[in-house]
This record gives sequence, C-alpha cells and structure tokens, in this order.
Amino acid sequence: MSVHCIRLRGGWEWLAHGNQGEPRQRVNLPMTWPAGIHGPVRLLRSFQKPVIDPASEVLFLRLDHVAGLRTLLLNDREIARTPGDQASLTVRLDDLIERRNVLSLEIELPQLLESDVPAAPWGSISLLVRALGDGDAPPDSLGECGGVA
Repeated sequence: MSVHCIRLRGGWEWLAHGNQGEPRQRVNLPMTWPAGIHGPVRLLRSFQKPVIDPASEVLFLRLDHVAGLRTLLLNDREIARTPGDQASLTVRLDDLIERRNVLSLEIELPQLLESDVPAAPWGSISLLVRALGDGDAPPDSLGECGGVA
C-alpha cells in the first residue's frame, strides 16, 4: 500500500479553551500533559495544503493517541466530534482542505488527567497521502507510514 506521511509534530500552539486573551504556549507532539491543568484546552496548528493529484491520490488526516479529544476543527469548520475516549481517528480531507489551513483540537483534559492510567505521550498526528488504487478506506494507523510518530 502506497502511503506518504506528513507528520504534524512541531508548531502547535496551546491555549486554554475559551480564553483567547491568554498567552499561547508552543508545544511539539507527541507530548505528556503536565500535572495541574484544569479545564479544556485547545491546540492549534497551521499548515499548507500538500501537493497531491486529486485524480490519483486521496488525502487523510490521521490522529493517534488522542484520548480526551472532543472536537476537531479545520479552518473553523467542525469536521469531527468524539466522545473523548476515542484513541484514534481518521478523516478524509478531499474537499475540506484549502491552500492555507488551521487545524484546531479541542481537548477535555480533566477526563484525561483523572484517569488511573499512567500518562503516555499524547498526540501522533499526520496528513496521509494515499494512492486511489489502494482503495477509499482510511489507513488503519500511522504504522502504515513506517511507524508511529
């Protein structure tokens, strides 16, 4: 299966959800959430549209290790909503992506931090370009691109 991965590791901005006046902090993914965070947070990342041939390639957004993710927005449009306990998500982006894009992840941390499960690195996120001949089904995991980020 032919999959080209573009990992979205650096360049994330972290801000408290709903508090646009709070200074933004730069983070890289995957990350471990520090103790003492209360309330939901938002992670933002800008990126450009990858060069693909729409006649022969399909573009997906793949998110792994994202427990606590509630809402996924692309360019201020909601493209997915999850119950928060979902660890992975794949979204096909064909008609949703623009030349310049902003991805926004709304995360409910209290649920994450109150868990008895030890904190693991959070957030392996990639754009996946896949040949049309490989089918329309989304890639199963980032493992299809040579391992998890």
